[in-house]
Amino acid sequence: MRLNALTGRCKFPSVIAVYKDRFLCVNSASLRIDMNKPVPHWHEQLRTWFDQQLADQEVAGQIWERACISDWRRFPDGQFGPDHPERGLILHWICGNRAVTRALQVETGRGYACAAMALGASQAGMNMQIDALDSQPANQRQSWSLRREGTDQTLQLSVEEVIAKYLPDLAGVITHHAGPTHKQLYRLLKEGARYDLIVLSARNTPYNLVRDLCYCIPMLEDDGAIVFEQFRPTAAPGLGGVMLVPHIRRLFVDVSLYETHGKVWPTLQSALERQDMLIASGHRFPEWRLRKSRHMLWKLASWLMCRVYRSGPDFPLQPDVD
Repeated sequence: MRLNALTGRCKFPSVIAVYKDRFLCVNSASLRIDMNKPVPHWHEQLRTWFDQQLADQEVAGQIWERACISDWRRFPDGQFGPDHPERGLILHWICGNRAVTRALQVETGRGYACAAMALGASQAGMNMQIDALDSQPANQRQSWSLRREGTDQTLQLSVEEVIAKYLPDLAGVITHHAGPTHKQLYRLLKEGARYDLIVLSARNTPYNLVRDLCYCIPMLEDDGAIVFEQFRPTAAPGLGGVMLVPHIRRLFVDVSLYETHGKVWPTLQSALERQDMLIASGHRFPEWRLRKSRHMLWKLASWLMCRVYRSGPDFPLQPDVD
């Protein structure tokens, strides 16, 4: 039974975890299993909490309220619903249990991740500051779907207007940075910015994602974590995240992949494709050297991989039709 309107019990997902250098995949025989590897302590705490949580209905209700404001969508068939509300639970836990005081959100979108992080930190009694990067200015209006008092609607609102009207607790927490995200990241890197938590959207091309990640890792504190939200292994937008997994495992000691999408709050979108959460922590190397010239190699590889991924005519086997 899954959660129904935050009043019933729910069945939680299995979790795919990467223990050090090997995968442990619950309910799957396709990946290598090594039960002798110790589970990263706080990764396991998070996994256990997510599997058993929502006995605390209060936290779930607060996250759901924020999802109705900044994670709500109007789907192509005209129906409304959340996109991936479970990611808010994961981010809420991390910020409330990992002493996160400085966070970076890349590609903020409509700010749902920021809203969840700020809630978790404030409830833990911490003063957190979030740098939110997006190509669109926070004062620029956009088509904004939301649910208020059980009514779905689509309005023309900006991120600033939504924060002022519906999420006033975020006003002193978020600093917005508008412009191409890679340029903003490079600027923050040069300024010596440091973060306890960095949140990246894995729904990106391989080139854009690897470029942003290479700027982010040197800004991560030694005990910090990087979270890839909207990790989509079964859809074209998830190609970048899938290609990065071997490199993430090479660069970080502890990597865990959580199957979350549609496991707590079933959505129209979750019936179409998976959106998981990938979490990496524990630097393997104390120092980093950025080789920007290698970006061109990834740019070419990204173009080629995206082409063959989507293009039917480029596949070697074709139907023999007269």
